[in-house]
Amino acid sequence: MRIRPSAVTAPAVQAPTAPRVPAPTAIPPPQSPVAPRTAPVRRETPWLTGSLAAAVVVLVIIVFAVAAQDDPDGGAPTSPAAGQATNSWQDSTRPTTVSPTTTTPDVFTNADLARQALEQQVTRDRPAVEAAVGLWIPQLSSKRSGLVVNGVTFGYAEIWADYRTVKKRYPDALLLWSGEFASYDGKNFWVTVVPRSFSAGADANLWCDDQGIGKDDCYAKKLMHTGTSAGTTVLRK
Repeated sequence: MRIRPSAVTAPAVQAPTAPRVPAPTAIPPPQSPVAPRTAPVRRETPWLTGSLAAAVVVLVIIVFAVAAQDDPDGGAPTSPAAGQATNSWQDSTRPTTVSPTTTTPDVFTNADLARQALEQQVTRDRPAVEAAVGLWIPQLSSKRSGLVVNGVTFGYAEIWADYRTVKKRYPDALLLWSGEFASYDGKNFWVTVVPRSFSAGADANLWCDDQGIGKDDCYAKKLMHTGTSAGTTVLRK
């Protein structure tokens, strides 16, 4: 049996398909480098610095003001040193302000200035006087306000002049206040001594003899803070 060509169906031939090419992956744009993080710099504002300085100044002023109220004498000790009696001349009647001078005069015409000079001299001489406590020393003068000697009534100016007279002859002479020592029954005398210490009163009196000083103007004295005045004076004969 003869087959017609037209009746035969040729198999369908599929055209080759092109291979699928994957789409290119998008490349992200380069990123700029990130600067390392640093701690922020703390800056003080000018007004804050000025406020702190002003606060410090105000605090200092307050501290000094409180200290001045607590201590109206400007830090000066108000109690006597250990072993010393309170000085009766340190009262409210003494002058509080006197212009300092480079040299202290030998004579004062103002009683208040003379009194202040006496007080200041006692203060300056106190350490040297304390070094002689318990020893025999020559005493050259003992004066109090209102005392009459040879017709002269002693006030502060006369007592100062008397001390200066002794000081000129004996530059190492010291001034003390009798109220600070148990060696004196009278507690309001300005006493002038010389720091020539001796182990016995008789030896101190020999010094007075050698100086040619009258027996009533120079004799042995022992300074003591405790006890009584008994046995602390040896008069010359």
